[in-house]
Amino acid sequence: MAQQSAPLPPQPPVAPKNGFGTTALVLGIIALLFAWIPFVGFIGFVLGVLAIVFGGIAVNRAHKRLANNKVMSYFGLALGVLAFVISIAIFSTAVNSISRTTPPPASAPGGEVTDHAFGGTASWSGGEQITVAGPDAVAADNPYLGPADGKRWIAVDVTVSNTGTRPYQVMSTAFTAQHSSRVAQEAFMSEANDSLPSTELAPGQSVSFTKVFEVEDSSGEFKLSVKPNAFASTTAYFTGAV
Repeated sequence: MAQQSAPLPPQPPVAPKNGFGTTALVLGIIALLFAWIPFVGFIGFVLGVLAIVFGGIAVNRAHKRLANNKVMSYFGLALGVLAFVISIAIFSTAVNSISRTTPPPASAPGGEVTDHAFGGTASWSGGEQITVAGPDAVAADNPYLGPADGKRWIAVDVTVSNTGTRPYQVMSTAFTAQHSSRVAQEAFMSEANDSLPSTELAPGQSVSFTKVFEVEDSSGEFKLSVKPNAFASTTAYFTGAV
């Protein structure tokens, strides 16, 4: 009679490997590398959040004995949290640094509007000073490119000075004009009209140029508004009869 072999004892089930824990660890490491770089650290923020999510799932599976790499899961979760915190801290520091180094919008003392006669000078707290001379009549260089019927050209000489401590870009100066309560357009066809110079004034420097505007042929009040830049909170008005 053949001898029967004894049955093998049942093998304990092997806990599956925890893919979530591995994913959390990899994401946490990458997130930590990006978290230290300002603005690019946003990538670290996103990857850190993903590492936290996958790490949380992995730790939960390990506690339920559905996975066997509990230590790796905890490391991935911890690195995700660390990258998340560092990326927020670095981003906040960078934003605060920029806000401290950006100069405030230029503003003149005495409110939102200052009034001046032609020949006067307007000043802003950023150190910008703008002087506008009295308007003069300008003749057309070409009869076919002159002012429209019922219109004429007038020119004002503008001097921009920088009395502040930072360089000032003259091209940012903003002008608008009115004559007899109507909009006065800049006369770009006049050869006397200068485009705004692309000049960066160092502290203590100044530059002059001429602006020409088309106004009504009849006499009336001419008002020129000036700002050192489009974002300045205060506008200087130069007013006179022409």
